[in-house]
Amino acid sequence: MNFRKISSVVLFLIVFVLPILIQYISTGQYFSGNDFVENHSYIRNLYEVWTHFSTNLINYLFFVSNPIFIFFVVAYLVQSAMKWTMSDD
Repeated sequence: MNFRKISSVVLFLIVFVLPILIQYISTGQYFSGNDFVENHSYIRNLYEVWTHFSTNLINYLFFVSNPIFIFFVVAYLVQSAMKWTMSDD
């Protein structure tokens, strides 16, 4: 029973914590606000809004590349693996 709990914690750490540590070691601090300022703050009027959405609409609708969607899919898979690991079958 204790081995299953430990393996669940290790699985969680490997899937969610380790990538964050690796990203921090490789690139340093990263703020999503910096990406907004560098790539999206050029919008000043309605014409630039139209231009922005017309060029980026396909990227926004392609939900498979959305990081939030990927996070929830991975979280579901890890939760399922943890349930399977913790089950007493």
